[in-house]
Amino acid sequence: MKGQIITTLILLVTMLSFAQQDKVLTGQIFDETTGETIPYATIEIFEKEIGTAANSKGIYSLQLPNDFINQTLSISALGYSKKEIQINNEFDIKNCSIYLEPQIYTLPEFTFRDLSGQTEQLGNTPVDEDKGGSYPGLIIGEQIAVYMKPKTDYPAIIKFVSFHIEKKTRGFKRANTPFRIRIYGVDTISRGPGQDLIIEDLIVSGPKKGGWFTVDVSSYQIPVPENGFFVAMEWIYTDDKYFYTYINKYNNNMKETKYGQSLHIYWWNKESISWRNPLGKKWIKDEISIPLIGKGLKKANAAIYCEIEFVNE
Repeated sequence: MKGQIITTLILLVTMLSFAQQDKVLTGQIFDETTGETIPYATIEIFEKEIGTAANSKGIYSLQLPNDFINQTLSISALGYSKKEIQINNEFDIKNCSIYLEPQIYTLPEFTFRDLSGQTEQLGNTPVDEDKGGSYPGLIIGEQIAVYMKPKTDYPAIIKFVSFHIEKKTRGFKRANTPFRIRIYGVDTISRGPGQDLIIEDLIVSGPKKGGWFTVDVSSYQIPVPENGFFVAMEWIYTDDKYFYTYINKYNNNMKETKYGQSLHIYWWNKESISWRNPLGKKWIKDEISIPLIGKGLKKANAAIYCEIEFVNE
């Protein structure tokens, strides 16, 4: 009898241990209409504040918590309608193919006219005397955005966007890691990034030596919305060589693995116009700040700016 009880306890402990093991959700993202794979989609569970991003072939992998049953899986991709899936007991986590419906965008009407030659720079423009700091390489799928709004409401198009990329990240040379440029309108509720204003992949690589990197977007003829817009850098997976591991002395000397380039930060005595989109969370305004002796509280502003060009009336 005693032996049977011990055996039963061992079985129960084994079963409980097995049940508590983390599960991994794997699969691929497809276009519902064409059947083609969708690159760089994000797969998130907001209730658990976790998420991941697909690679260039739409393949993804997400570590699930023990209590993942009945959670909601949220999937989004550039150019597609967002999709939500309820995870139940019959959910196949080992081969989860997800199909997204192409989204029909209604962008602001714009009749192209001759450009006036008059320009205005918006966002966090270059400041030579500011040494600043940097956003370290983030998690694949995350984004940093800066709000842009012209001083006048005259019709204009976005001419170019520019990013200050650090030469090194934690001592690793990752300045030329490919990233995706996103341009958003303003969400009327959160006042953060909303609808995409450019609905095709614009993937670029900065120079190996880092510094300001400018991309001409004038050919897209993106009209400047009256209430402003956001320019964002999105970290996307392209190659294992851009990963790096370091000891984070600010986190109990823990080993941390990050990916890709670092974006420069200005520390200024003014309100931040930077926003972040961590995986598993909604867009949030960047409220990172540091106290500097004799200079008050300084807030982080991502080194992203753009130039717009006005059109003739």
